[in-house]
Amino acid sequence: STQSTGGHMLTPQIYLTKTLDLLVLIYGFGTGKVFTYDRKIKLYTWQKVTVTMTDDGVRVCVSSLFDTHCHKLLDKMYEFSLNGAWILGGTPHKKGIPGLIQDVRLVPGNTHLARAMNEINSVNKALILYNPVLNIPAAELFFLCRAYEISGIRKISSLTESHFECPNEGYRKHDVCHTRVGKILTNAVAKRLSTEAGIIEHQLAGYLKCIPSNTTAWLKRRVDNLDLSNLGGWFFEQGWRMLQGGQTKGCRGVVLILMSSCYSSPEHIFTISTLLNTGVLLPNRPDLARQFTMVAATQGSILANLALAEQASTCPVKFAHHGVVAEQFMYEWKRAESEDLIAERTRLKHGELNHQEGSDDQVFQFLLMQAQQGNAEAQANIGRMFYWGQGGVDRNIDDAFEMQRAAALQNHPDGLFDAGIMTLKGHGTDRNSTKARQYLEKAAKAGHKGAPGTLGYIELNENHNITGAVHYFNQSHNLGDTDATHNLAVIQSFYEAFHPDPLYAHNMFKLASERGHKDATMVSAEQTLHGVHNITGNCPSAIKYIKVLSGQSNYVTRRLREAVKLYQDGNYDKAFMEYLILAEAGVEMAQYNVGWLCQEFPEEVFYHIPDCTKKFYFKSAENGYGPSQAYRANDLWTEGKFYDSARWYAKAADNRVDEGLFGLGYFSKDGIAIGVVTVNHTQFYFGPEPNSTMTKQLWLKCFRLGAEEAVIGCGIPLIWYTVLTLSPLTVAQFLLPSLALLSIFS
Repeated sequence: STQSTGGHMLTPQIYLTKTLDLLVLIYGFGTGKVFTYDRKIKLYTWQKVTVTMTDDGVRVCVSSLFDTHCHKLLDKMYEFSLNGAWILGGTPHKKGIPGLIQDVRLVPGNTHLARAMNEINSVNKALILYNPVLNIPAAELFFLCRAYEISGIRKISSLTESHFECPNEGYRKHDVCHTRVGKILTNAVAKRLSTEAGIIEHQLAGYLKCIPSNTTAWLKRRVDNLDLSNLGGWFFEQGWRMLQGGQTKGCRGVVLILMSSCYSSPEHIFTISTLLNTGVLLPNRPDLARQFTMVAATQGSILANLALAEQASTCPVKFAHHGVVAEQFMYEWKRAESEDLIAERTRLKHGELNHQEGSDDQVFQFLLMQAQQGNAEAQANIGRMFYWGQGGVDRNIDDAFEMQRAAALQNHPDGLFDAGIMTLKGHGTDRNSTKARQYLEKAAKAGHKGAPGTLGYIELNENHNITGAVHYFNQSHNLGDTDATHNLAVIQSFYEAFHPDPLYAHNMFKLASERGHKDATMVSAEQTLHGVHNITGNCPSAIKYIKVLSGQSNYVTRRLREAVKLYQDGNYDKAFMEYLILAEAGVEMAQYNVGWLCQEFPEEVFYHIPDCTKKFYFKSAENGYGPSQAYRANDLWTEGKFYDSARWYAKAADNRVDEGLFGLGYFSKDGIAIGVVTVNHTQFYFGPEPNSTMTKQLWLKCFRLGAEEAVIGCGIPLIWYTVLTLSPLTVAQFLLPSLALLSIFS
């Protein structure tokens, strides 16, 4: 079982001797417990264990009332790093030394995830062999598929390696041999899977109070349906269908989903966490949900790390989990040839989600016609569409260069720049640095902000002229080019020959970050967290930088896109589930959309969550969305909690939501004493006496926001209240122009 220290659930690491005589549960590098008894090294149950990493490996020291003795668990091997790396896997040591499992994957000690794991004293499970008498924590059952051997059956990855060979294709029974080998392999895999399923189901039944449904036999009957190339997908599809079909009393659905996470995506573990945390389809067990979330996070789940970031009680842990997501986003972004992966994120409202079929093709045909008529702007745009394969056209590098060259001949800045870049890289034309430089120099004279920076790149990397590079980078920087700003920061950080200035570099990284440069944002986050030069670290400020990157996660964006597609197709139930999973990960837009679906489609959404709208609008409000903050303020008002209500109205007003200012106006109108409230850096004192001047001031600010809701919602009450409180002459002077303005808006 797991133990808790300081409010954190600790994930144990299991060490087993090959004979299963010894089981050590280690809770981080510090203390742990020893179970069972081994005669050779005399370890007794419940003795104190101290684990340390030394130069020659990992040592375990056991303390009793009488003495302390130490034993080396592991030799010094490449799997270990003395800078605090964490092990997510391994290979059984050939000498039988316990402690490692198959498929080593290290989390280096200087990464965000390692820091998060250090903070919560978490160690990942290492399981060599499985002993059926062991009771494993619910979420830890995920690791069964990693066990090298269970009941004499090797793990799947070992089984599917080519242990069986057939003669060459000239052998007359070649096909028969492959069919036979395939059958043997499938049966071996099915036996391993059914064994895993039986163990998981037996133990989950105790945690979830579900009824075991003999998943082992169910799997054996479906051997012929197994797709070894997509085991995870098949398991998830089957398990999810069972859960949604109302088979929630049986354990089979969640067993299959848990197995799917092992053989495909760790995000499926977080799906289980979501169901347990919300009580949808599974029992409401936040304690188990937390365990599943932590396991998913150690396996690289984007959603689990986002969820733990939101739940983190300390700033460094919050930063670490956001850092995991940010690093994954940066990896995907640098791997992509364009930023086409970054899709539009849509907040649900009535009448705003309409497809425009054929719009890309229409745009392309219009631009092509303009380009053929000699329009340089159209030629440059068509060239980029050909280059990236965007706008409904296939990628064609040669046509792209011809279009850009045509635009360049007319001295178009983008045409000159793109032609220069393509010539420099040899894309669509022969590689020629001299011609490329000519194009780029002309582009710079034509005002292209990126051209001087590219010339600086050539000076730095081809001519090794740092002074010349800085000259060009400064030109591009002054034109607002973020790459040039970043490059200047890099030179000031790392080029010793240029007399580095860490403080100047830090400020340039921050400036590039503010202009949207992703690499600079990552550097700014790290420097702000740890401090640089004479500036001390500031974790809350660092969080703002790292969230810029983690908030752009392509995985989250793709899931949001899938959810809105389901909504557009009228599948409100499925859209709700997609948004629910994202909402539990702390994605604000998904939290708002879940609340909105519960409010607008209560009959169409099959899943029931008590106080759904209120619960998820409140979460959205906590994450800074103005309309949700106004909703929360209204709710607190109806409960008579005026002090808290006013603060939430003020937050909504800070986000330019008219209802925030309108709500505050009622406090001064009715003389509700709530003290000083700050709105947009302006302090307002609300005393026990009605204050008509302040009410009109707040409602006039609301009216001036200019949106239709503000004009109607605040303008009409403002006129009405003015009529009640002012003299007839003043009313006439104010009323006529106000009515005229309202008639224009209406």
